[in-house]
Amino acid sequence: MKIASPAPHASRANPAAPDELIEKMTVDANGDAEQLWAFRQAFEDDVAVPSDAFVIGEAVSVLKFDYDGLNPTDNQGIRLLIDDVRAKRA
Repeated sequence: MKIASPAPHASRANPAAPDELIEKMTVDANGDAEQLWAFRQAFEDDVAVPSDAFVIGEAVSVLKFDYDGLNPTDNQGIRLLIDDVRAKRA
């Protein structure tokens, strides 16, 4: 199932729902690296791309999800390939 946008009732969602989703995605993951890989896989499986999003308040279009491993000193982790929406409007 691909999710194109949040449900209209998302603001009324169960506050425990995010914790339940995280548990479901990471149930078989051991350690931080496997948990991040599980998140990337869930994004790839369940989020339709391109998908509109905001990064630091700027409108972007998410084109792809990726995972570069876990090394905080190298700023690695889950990465998004994005397209700047403003550039297309100009």
